[in-house]
Amino acid sequence: MFEISENIENYYELSQTVREKMRMIDDMADQLGELLDWNLTVDFQIINQDDKSSLYGVSIIAGESDDDEAPVFFSTASADEALIRLQVYLELMEKFEISNLARSQEYYQQSLDKLAHYYNDSCDDLLHQIVLESFFEFNERLVDN
Repeated sequence: MFEISENIENYYELSQTVREKMRMIDDMADQLGELLDWNLTVDFQIINQDDKSSLYGVSIIAGESDDDEAPVFFSTASADEALIRLQVYLELMEKFEISNLARSQEYYQQSLDKLAHYYNDSCDDLLHQIVLESFFEFNERLVDN
């Protein structure tokens, strides 16, 4: 497990400060939102104690943060995980040439089918699997609501 963590840290260059990571998360969420034609909002949960702030959670919301009905795209307690997830989402959307999911219900379903086919038949990347499982769960929650 340590080797996997080390490889992830080297590949994703996770040595930035928390403030830099927060900026990067916000930028990457904007990129993904523009690509998919979704309004993605980043909600950082920060604890302030004794003149020191620390990040304890990141939520990516599909909608406005003040909209109580907006679904949570994903949530994590780690800035590093948020960065990796966003990067993997961007990689997958580029790999499968998926953009503007708001175009039509049919296109949205075709895009989900492409990703499901990849996941079920040829996906051997653990990070891709984790992100795709999360994406499928998100879409199931959308359908259920």
